[in-house]
Amino acid sequence: MKFYFFQSLSLLGFSAGLSISLSAQTPMLNSAKFAQVLKPFGGGASLSVRTLDGQEKVALSSQLSMKPASVAKMISTACSLEELGPNFQYETKWGYTGSIQKGVLKGDLVIHAAGDFSFVIEDLKMIAEGIRFIYGIEKIEGNLIFETSAFERPEWQPFEGFEGDEGRSFAAKFTAAPINFNSFAVWAAPSPEGAKVSVVPQESIALNLIQNVQVKPGRLGGSQLKLSYDVQKGKFVLAGAIGSQDEPRAFYRALLSPYESFARLFKYNFQLVGGSWSGKFETKSNPIATTTIWTNKSRALGKLLMDINKLSTNFGAEMILMAATLKARGAPVGPTKAKAFLSDCVKRYGFTESEILLENASGLSRQSHLQTQALTKFLSQLSAKEYYPEYLSSLSILGRDGTTKSRLAASAGRARLKTGSIQGVRTIAGFVQSASGRWYTMAMFLNCSDCNVGAWNQAENEVLRLLIEDTTR
Repeated sequence: MKFYFFQSLSLLGFSAGLSISLSAQTPMLNSAKFAQVLKPFGGGASLSVRTLDGQEKVALSSQLSMKPASVAKMISTACSLEELGPNFQYETKWGYTGSIQKGVLKGDLVIHAAGDFSFVIEDLKMIAEGIRFIYGIEKIEGNLIFETSAFERPEWQPFEGFEGDEGRSFAAKFTAAPINFNSFAVWAAPSPEGAKVSVVPQESIALNLIQNVQVKPGRLGGSQLKLSYDVQKGKFVLAGAIGSQDEPRAFYRALLSPYESFARLFKYNFQLVGGSWSGKFETKSNPIATTTIWTNKSRALGKLLMDINKLSTNFGAEMILMAATLKARGAPVGPTKAKAFLSDCVKRYGFTESEILLENASGLSRQSHLQTQALTKFLSQLSAKEYYPEYLSSLSILGRDGTTKSRLAASAGRARLKTGSIQGVRTIAGFVQSASGRWYTMAMFLNCSDCNVGAWNQAENEVLRLLIEDTTR
């Protein structure tokens, strides 16, 4: 049974928009202290704190449905991990049709695309060297084929126009054969000869790069650099000034044609090791019989999740959910099937759509919503799973790494957290260890378009501090 003391709120000086629910069955943390921290944010704030055995100790408007932003990854990555297991690895097979005669591949080079979001140019360089020196292929007469039969269609754009910036890397296309997160970088660096602006990796994109950057004395920290990126026209303009003492600065943006970029980078790196290829690239959705010459394996999922959750990698969260859906429901896989898989996973944990509703894996959605009380309950259930150690290690360690590296240095290591932010939304959730040794799950959300973000960050830190200093046993 729960009792709501609405009348007492005004006597204690709390906002009328914030409700406290107290359980008559279990001892509580001092809810009044937590309510005081959230008071300035009124009805836009929500907090739930729960023990690992599922008892909710603090409930401040925790029944409200709110946008989760990137904290949604805590649920989607758990579902992916449960399906795939911590030792899962992407396997991308490279094969060929035709035959190899005197160093010449008389056929096509085929990539059996596996959706490995962690594939980067260093992997491609190794494969190019293997093809050239291990198999002795000096020339490829055919085409480079991306075989995408495991996927519903070659690419998706679920976040097009999100937050009004199509060019940002969070809007990168989801392809069956990603490379460098389907993004590129434009780097600016000071030098005695003036500003140097360049595309990395080289040859990744035929970019119309226009730079009008000056070098000024001292440190500017990128504050005077301005850019614009027209994705459709492939035009990137960087202007302003960089300080002579500044570190090089990178601007990451999404590729318009990821498959073309992959092919360009393969050709460039194959040429560097003495190979030649002048064919075209294609995508084919039907299975292709080939002779395998290389199998590229990713790191284990337990390691990949560290990139996704500690650094809040949207691209990775979406792609790993695709992999889990592919294993659970078979090919071809697409965004609709992946969303249904995620929804079913949430239902298996005992939650309804009114409690948890996720439109995608990353949290880049304004339709997703969940209750903080549901999230803390979900996290408490995870603590009993066999993969809990791998899951916990994927989260940011308070004061040490990830998105909470700069927080509460005096309490470093006492919490494993995930943060989230989109316009008008700030969220944080995870596991916190108190002074008594007890672990809590916590979720703290703000959905407010005009609230003070700096003040909210301080409120998050204060809630963490109160939990860490708690001596309740």
